[in-house]
Amino acid sequence: MPVHEIRLVPQANLLVAAAGDGHLYLIDTNSGQTIRKIETGIPSLHALSVSRDGTLLATGGVTQLPADRAVPHIYSVETGRRLQQLPGQPTTIESLEFSADGNWLAVGSRYENVQMIGLSGGQHRTLAADRRHLWLSTSSDGRVLAVQKSSAQILLADLHPPFSENLLQLPMNSSYAAWLPKSRDLLSVSQEESTIRLFDTASGAVKCEFVAGQLQIEAFYVSEDGLLLLAGTNSGEVVAWRVPVPLPELSKNGSAAAEVVQISPIGIWHLATSAVTSVAATHASIYASS
Repeated sequence: MPVHEIRLVPQANLLVAAAGDGHLYLIDTNSGQTIRKIETGIPSLHALSVSRDGTLLATGGVTQLPADRAVPHIYSVETGRRLQQLPGQPTTIESLEFSADGNWLAVGSRYENVQMIGLSGGQHRTLAADRRHLWLSTSSDGRVLAVQKSSAQILLADLHPPFSENLLQLPMNSSYAAWLPKSRDLLSVSQEESTIRLFDTASGAVKCEFVAGQLQIEAFYVSEDGLLLLAGTNSGEVVAWRVPVPLPELSKNGSAAAEVVQISPIGIWHLATSAVTSVAATHASIYASS
């Protein structure tokens, strides 16, 4: 049974897995035991998000008959009860992201524009970016949602009035990206490469590079404190790096780092027999799905 996405709920010491059999599995990170199995009714789950306060889960996946729509579901972490079904999407839902205040859910479905759906009803916003949305990421301060706009462009959408939108042009293709916690810097990687780059979002300049040799990166995770970076590879490895503190500075004109620092891994572990689709970590354990 494939697991397409995993997420930690640190407030409840839980790991949540969205599985290809349509179930959400809630796993106690202390004991390793599955404490709840939620039947969603969705044939195969592909996306998962946890609200920042750890109280809500959002999941979605493939389209379902008779409407042939992919429907996002919201669940209570505490009870496992389904709280909401949101408007259906025309194609498979591949990514979900709660806003920092938990009032909005961003929905990324395959080759469709990203939909921002208000959870209290009525509000709706469309972000024009009709790509495969394998990821969505909200900045630490909760102000900006990053969305894949094109192969080398990231749309930065302000989540507060006046709801402005800006484009970040990257010097490389990007398959996955995520905000570095406690900063306005963005981590990005192309599936064809083995290097994760840290970009300054004001200028698009590279601050540093996390290199994985010849390993092809499929997914990555950044710890809440922004100090640990993990990547899953297409051959089943998990690679770990320490994020430098302080971060490298840009040159005086802000166009590039004074010297692009290349950071080597602190560890590589072979944890799966196939590609790692999602990765996460607590202070004691590393988790990978495949």
